[in-house]
Amino acid sequence: MTTASPSEPSVSSATSRRVQCVATKARIIVKTMDPAQAARAIIDANAYMTLATADAGGTPWASPVWFAPTPDGALVWISKPGARHSLNVAQRPQVGIVIFDSTQPPGTGSGVYAEATVEEVPEQEI
Repeated sequence: MTTASPSEPSVSSATSRRVQCVATKARIIVKTMDPAQAARAIIDANAYMTLATADAGGTPWASPVWFAPTPDGALVWISKPGARHSLNVAQRPQVGIVIFDSTQPPGTGSGVYAEATVEEVPEQEI
């Protein structure tokens, strides 16, 4: 199991601008919630995130992974040690994370974008 503690997740539209919402639905979320509440709602409503990693040479790789939020705000997932993203984070623990609802029509969704440093969860804590 691996964990990441995102550094200041931001709510964003498909255009990747911080707290910039394109769709009516997304505007409602931002107007009725502060950005942290909106991010929490998106995280709680989804089971998969896109995990962006890079190998030692900088070659990027993005993987959809199932995740679970912890009460302290970390995101945890389980991956095979030989998976490409696992090999990448063993060499370079800095990752990018995007959580979004992929069922939304183009231009109407919102998401959480975060940078994080990954660390393996000790086996006794699993």
